[in-house]
Amino acid sequence: MALWPTCAQDADPLDAALEPLGHLGAVATRPVGVAPHRRDDEPDVDAQGEQLGVNALVLGERARVADDEEVAGARHPAIVAGPQAPEHDRTLWSRAVEGYLAPMRVSHEAPPPNRRRSLYAYLGLRPAYAEHSVADEALLRRLARSARVIVEIGSAEGTSALAMRQEMPADASLWCVDPYVSRIRGFSPRERVAHRVVAGSSNGTVTWVKAFSAEVGRRWTGPAVELLFVDGDHSFEGVAADWEAWSPHLADDAVVVFDDAIGAAQGWGPSRLLHEHVLVGGSGWRLAETGDRYAVVTRG
Repeated sequence: MALWPTCAQDADPLDAALEPLGHLGAVATRPVGVAPHRRDDEPDVDAQGEQLGVNALVLGERARVADDEEVAGARHPAIVAGPQAPEHDRTLWSRAVEGYLAPMRVSHEAPPPNRRRSLYAYLGLRPAYAEHSVADEALLRRLARSARVIVEIGSAEGTSALAMRQEMPADASLWCVDPYVSRIRGFSPRERVAHRVVAGSSNGTVTWVKAFSAEVGRRWTGPAVELLFVDGDHSFEGVAADWEAWSPHLADDAVVVFDDAIGAAQGWGPSRLLHEHVLVGGSGWRLAETGDRYAVVTRG
């Protein structure tokens, strides 16, 4: 199947590209599978789905990108076969294939509004988006250097997990907990972006847990957590459930980082939890330091 299909002047390039996949129906039911609980050094059991790659993803996503005129509404003169097409003939589709095959990049700059969905990062049309400041990333990296058991609640596109993995000790373990809810049955572009981003480092061990964090915390049987990064549900009820579920599993010298707990996030769920529960008198926890939006708490 050609990656750079040739199509007639009035044909939609997506139609030409997706024609070989017509038997899959309107939605790709499971183009890429990730076990709910899988270490990153274990094989992906659905390698055939990954080979479908860009085509299968676009098939499942087509309804969602139909409003993007550049992708689905415009008609292109032609898509010239082969990666050596002249620059002026290259389309979004061919750029997507090249980007998909390239190493995943990371940026702290927010993507434009019409490129915010993780689909575009998966296709290589934008970098993975680090939703934290450079200063907050530096703080997280420093804390990870002395932690051998790290749990991240809410991994998004994997940028903070990559930062921690790069800095944690070689014998450390990182658990990334995220349900990766998606409107595409059986497939989440954001999840796939996160896996590709975190695979940018081979340091330590990473385990992906595809489930809601409070549920995972309530049934946690792993080692005591030395660094807990709370960046999941930002509602008060959600972050309170995470704290209730995970705080019993924290080591005596554990460090907990709450995202969006200070600064412009004052009044959000994490901020309320800190001021109304975690840092109240007699709780045993204290505010150790702050970043731009991170609050770090320790016992004492």
